[in-house]
Amino acid sequence: MADLVTQITESVVLNGAARGSTNSMTTTGIGDVLERIVTSFASTTTVIAAFAAQPHTSASAIDVDRTRYIRVTNLDEVTTVTLSIQGTTTFSVVLKPLDSFILNGAEAVMSGSATTAPNISLVDVKSIMVVNADATLNARIELFVGIAEVPAT
Repeated sequence: MADLVTQITESVVLNGAARGSTNSMTTTGIGDVLERIVTSFASTTTVIAAFAAQPHTSASAIDVDRTRYIRVTNLDEVTTVTLSIQGTTTFSVVLKPLDSFILNGAEAVMSGSATTAPNISLVDVKSIMVVNADATLNARIELFVGIAEVPAT
């Protein structure tokens, strides 16, 4: 069992004064990690992760209940992609070149609504996809997932 330490630092100098901060978070009890770099080919949608409550029932699924940390980074310096997080609803964000997106877990962490009223019914992540709409350029996508240790039986 290990601790996963995540640190985010912003730093900017405005009018000669340094601004920004560093925030650190420790996630305890990590027993597994998944780290991979995937090519998102031009004009394709690529599933980069799948989750299930019973991961042994789905090929290559990650245990949704034990997932504590997910980071997706667009390593490409030119191509913009769309990150689509699928549950019973869909949540999508744009990942510009060198952007990252972080989720602290996969269980009951997302919702989606077609109306202006907020939808507060949270659902589990089922899959994460990268949509590369560029007709000619591929993008390299990094996935890092921190997964809690399996409880002793």
